[in-house]
Amino acid sequence: MKSKNLHIHFINPSVKDIESVSEIKLDFKKYSSQDLTCSYEKININNNDIINKVYYASSRYLVQDFFSISKCLIVDIDSIFIKNFDFPSEDLGFVLEPHNVIPLTVKAGCFYYTKDAKEFIKFNNRLIRHLFYKGYGWFTDQFSLIVSYEKFKYEISIFKFAENFLSKSIQDHPVLLVNKKNEDKENSEEFNKLYKEYSS
Repeated sequence: MKSKNLHIHFINPSVKDIESVSEIKLDFKKYSSQDLTCSYEKININNNDIINKVYYASSRYLVQDFFSISKCLIVDIDSIFIKNFDFPSEDLGFVLEPHNVIPLTVKAGCFYYTKDAKEFIKFNNRLIRHLFYKGYGWFTDQFSLIVSYEKFKYEISIFKFAENFLSKSIQDHPVLLVNKKNEDKENSEEFNKLYKEYSS
């Protein structure tokens, strides 16, 4: 995303990962006048792959308190921005699918917040930690977001992104294309083709 500052959070990075950061930052500067920052986290979670995946998916919400930002869009690391976009003027932003069952009502792969949403962020982060340590499992981040949304929806300004803002199909003309390699072979091929174009 050339027009926005970018932050990448690494969990249990290898020495090679850390050494690659300087190269990544230099590549980013070739295409953007914005800043690329990184943070690192070393954590020993569990030998259970499912528990590890749940933490990896949820941790992006647990590092928010570390940053002094005015506005931020949290996305999945395996996503591609197809189009530019403007930040909403509201303090929170969600991609909601009200026809889906909870916890699938909210897509965790795209969440927007501003510095004025601190109470929401604190509540959501506490809930994620609680769910994680209680062993809730996959969809922890989505469940916490929909519960927090219901709690705060009348107390804070909320922007609802169009459903095709984030999609696993290029046919939806999304802003953000999500890689669903384990679910959809056609999507995976589209994603890989675009990724090669963007990264070459």
